[in-house]
Amino acid sequence: MKSTKIAALIAASGILTLSACGGASGGTEEISTTGTDPKIIVHDLSVAPGMTLKGRLASLPDGSCLVVAGEHAGEKFTTSPVWPKGAEPALSDGKRGVNVPGFGTISEGDSIVAAGSYWEAGDKRTEGVEMNAPCLAEDGFIVFNRDSFQS
Repeated sequence: MKSTKIAALIAASGILTLSACGGASGGTEEISTTGTDPKIIVHDLSVAPGMTLKGRLASLPDGSCLVVAGEHAGEKFTTSPVWPKGAEPALSDGKRGVNVPGFGTISEGDSIVAAGSYWEAGDKRTEGVEMNAPCLAEDGFIVFNRDSFQS
């Protein structure tokens, strides 16, 4: 059901899913984690331009990680965010968040608007990412492109 929801979200947005595998130059693109409070997933991928992604940053009750919650075409979703390389976990006024290079800090409860793409849960590009099971949202991943965040 959840995979169908993400697939419908992608189809409704008219997105062409872009491969994050190494390009013709055999680059060193990768997905990894950084930080501990919270731990976040970051990427060094050549994804662009993608589609406009919207949601609200939220922290799991135990504070172990952040998720992006939103609604599209009347369907609610919760995804695991994949931030651009250089993003760092942030803690400000008791709120967890992420400091995004070239943009600033996005904290729990803040709205997010950026370009990127959705990946289904279990996407092969995320194999090997070490996150606690609750941090891997059943609605998949929302992958943010660098330099695409809007205020």
